[in-house]
Amino acid sequence: MCLGASGKALAGEREAKLLYDAVYTTLSYLLFHTHTHAHAHAYTHANVHAHADAHTRTHNTHARMHARTEREREREIIAPRPAPRAPRPAPHRQGRVYL
Repeated sequence: MCLGASGKALAGEREAKLLYDAVYTTLSYLLFHTHTHAHAHAYTHANVHAHADAHTRTHNTHARMHARTEREREREIIAPRPAPRAPRPAPHRQGRVYL
């Protein structure tokens, strides 16, 4: 089959259009894929930070608890706690004995 000049030009245009479409589709896919991949990384990154923050909060709470007991221990060495008082009778039993 013999193509004239216009036929060759049309075939060339068709090939160029197919090539353009293929490149455009590939680049669109890559852009979309890298964009969603970046979102996934950002989400994971945020979760890693949230998880680390939770660990830090737990650690800090635990450390505060220990620091508080350490301070109380030091205070007891300096000034011991007063002895507990004897329990008082309940107000509704003011000295009365019920049998």
